[in-house]
Amino acid sequence: GGFDSDDNDGADPFSADFGEDTAGDIRGALSEEAFGTGPVQPCHLSDRFEEGRPLTYEELCRSHVESYVAAAAAAEVQSELSARVSSWKDKIDPQLALEDGRGVFDIHEFGQMVLEGAGGRLGQTMHQPMAFTDIMANSPKYMVSRQFAAMLQMVNDGNLRIESSGEE
Repeated sequence: GGFDSDDNDGADPFSADFGEDTAGDIRGALSEEAFGTGPVQPCHLSDRFEEGRPLTYEELCRSHVESYVAAAAAAEVQSELSARVSSWKDKIDPQLALEDGRGVFDIHEFGQMVLEGAGGRLGQTMHQPMAFTDIMANSPKYMVSRQFAAMLQMVNDGNLRIESSGEE
């Protein structure tokens, strides 16, 4: 099998035997000794063109390897971030679904609940001081924060007053 061109004055260039010696030469050229044992030095293509000389094969390879390493590092960071976000989402989704089932937070409605709890359940008049823990007794945990927010709004509106019990 040869090379059938009229302008061929030599042997077939594709029939060369690339044996183990050649493979060893290639591995040696790509070894750490050929590129150095230190960290990869950046090879900016634009710098080479500004110098007015073309890139060498080694510089071109180094540039592609650097690009690959940078892309791989970015992908690893993205993978870690994606895993953390996925883990967080798995934790928060059931809580959000539970919260969605509890109804909408209407601050006026919850303010009314605070007043009813203060006056109705404890049998006290509206002018007697009472502890917030007494008002919230027997309330589910999720309701306490909602009623506390409503109570703070009533304090802000001047409908309710907070007094210190003197205990620190």
